[in-house]
Amino acid sequence: MSISSSLITNITTWRNPQGAEGNWSGREHKYVHLPSLKKLAISEAAFAAIGLAALVETAVNAAFVLFSLPFLWSDSSSAQLPIERLKSSAFAAGWSGANLLLNLGVANLTTKEETARSATAKFYASFMHKFS
Repeated sequence: MSISSSLITNITTWRNPQGAEGNWSGREHKYVHLPSLKKLAISEAAFAAIGLAALVETAVNAAFVLFSLPFLWSDSSSAQLPIERLKSSAFAAGWSGANLLLNLGVANLTTKEETARSATAKFYASFMHKFS
């Protein structure tokens, strides 16, 4: 998991009225009020800052992978961590942008990268199905 992804997880858990996703299970799906205006404002600024940081982190991770390719080819198992961090930071840039848009209208936002990736894949599949 990238640094920016971890930051999104932390700020979203703090912002959500019901906390992390693990706290949502077993609860009735009833209306949950939005977070306070203070939390919304702080998280809005944080999502914007994290999005910019994720772009920088992605560029740094991409440079690291690019410049270390000669060493990574000799030991392909050592390539897994840098490539995973690159994927995570790139996803975090888009995830923070989505959270920036959803922040003011959704009570609980996803807190785990895996859940956000899964939701993105389902949305994309549904979207593509409508136009195929």
